[in-house]
Amino acid sequence: MSESPNALLSRDLLKDRMKNPGPKNHSWVNISFYSSRLASLARGRWSGFFFPRSIHLGNDGITTQKTNPLRFWEKEEEHIAYKRIFGIKHKKGLVWDAVTITSAAGDANALTLKGLPKSQARLLVHTIQKKI
Repeated sequence: MSESPNALLSRDLLKDRMKNPGPKNHSWVNISFYSSRLASLARGRWSGFFFPRSIHLGNDGITTQKTNPLRFWEKEEEHIAYKRIFGIKHKKGLVWDAVTITSAAGDANALTLKGLPKSQARLLVHTIQKKI
């Protein structure tokens, strides 16, 4: 039984991509992590329920985004380049985890995301450690 020309073509393209994947950094994709809305409610933070805090991992660094609950059109963003990351602190809780990323400037410029599900917190820490 012979295969269709389209199946042969796609199989050949797949083999070619496996042999020549391209540059090493081409596969880095922007990833976002969001704090849990239920964790915000458990801490009594209504603003975190409506506007959860987020961390975005990009090619050049890490960006956190926080929305002001009274002026929701205003967003506060902080950015740390990967080469400026000094350490990662993973605080494990009973249900949710917290991840704090400190820069070379110290704890004053630390990016913290509380209320992450455990699997997302582990993935975030592992991804950052792999990148730096």
